[in-house]
Amino acid sequence: MGKVKDFLLDELKTVLFVTGYFLSWFVVIGALKSLMLAEYDIDVAAMSGAIIGSLVIAKVVVILDATKAGDRFAHRRALQHILYRSAVYTFFVLLVLFSEKVVEAMLDDATLDAALEEVWAHRSRTHILTSTLLLGISLFFYNIFSVINRSLDGGLIGLLKSPMATNES
Repeated sequence: MGKVKDFLLDELKTVLFVTGYFLSWFVVIGALKSLMLAEYDIDVAAMSGAIIGSLVIAKVVVILDATKAGDRFAHRRALQHILYRSAVYTFFVLLVLFSEKVVEAMLDDATLDAALEEVWAHRSRTHILTSTLLLGISLFFYNIFSVINRSLDGGLIGLLKSPMATNES
């Protein structure tokens, strides 16, 4: 029972850390959106979307981290590995965002074909592409941290948790 409890605790910590990371990005993106749209007197409630979005994206990232999807260039230079992982993760985020919009359109009594056309041609293309671009940037920084942490056998997280040494002479 102890091993299962430890496993679940480790998974919970991982999901919370990744969710917190993406929540901070979603809050910044939501704040930027609100500030830009305020110029046109459009109010945006972005916080609930930020929480749900960060949970969804974090789960996608945790699942991808547990698979071999992003490890094709793990034996090459770190930058190649980071760029490849970021591209793969961004592709999956694009799929999730697009699928979410298609399901929303289908809930409005559209068939799959009509929903696909509605989402891409009329409703959400710019939103999906903008969100994918911004999340791709956040994934790039996430993968930098992840690859460095993995190459240090988890030592980067320990380093970030420890107090800074001072050079007092």
